[in-house]
Amino acid sequence: MAEAIVFRTTVASDIILALIGLGTATACGFVLATGGYFDVAREMGSPPWMNLTIWVVVVLVILDFMAMGVGGAWRLIDRRPALEADAAGVRLHPSLHASPVAWSRLRAVGFAQSSLVLEFESRFWSAATWATGRRVKLTQAALNLKPDVAQAGVTRMRQWLEAGKAG
Repeated sequence: MAEAIVFRTTVASDIILALIGLGTATACGFVLATGGYFDVAREMGSPPWMNLTIWVVVVLVILDFMAMGVGGAWRLIDRRPALEADAAGVRLHPSLHASPVAWSRLRAVGFAQSSLVLEFESRFWSAATWATGRRVKLTQAALNLKPDVAQAGVTRMRQWLEAGKAG
């Protein structure tokens, strides 16, 4: 059996993401549904385009927080590892990326600002983000990793990435 790297998110980090994400989305949705801001803005004589702009921004904030909350809740329910890597490629939790990824489809693997970062060749949809992206970022705190363990994992994944690009 080949060696593998397995990183799991902590239950506490997933609970925090679910509560903050879904709670903030609910609060923003309430503000949007009640329309209190728009009444005040209309009375103050703000132009209609400004109201529309603020409405769009609030909707984007709601979507972002909902995605964050759904991703955290999904990882709470389905306790699969956030990341599994071996010589064949990377498998992420379905809330982060739906299918296994070969090393040849990754651009880079790194450890920056206390986060493990995987950068993909192409954009993808994820339950944990409201729009498409090329990166998956897992914080050191969410994974409960010591810096030396995280760095060793990144070093090994970079070796697999280079071998995958060469082959």
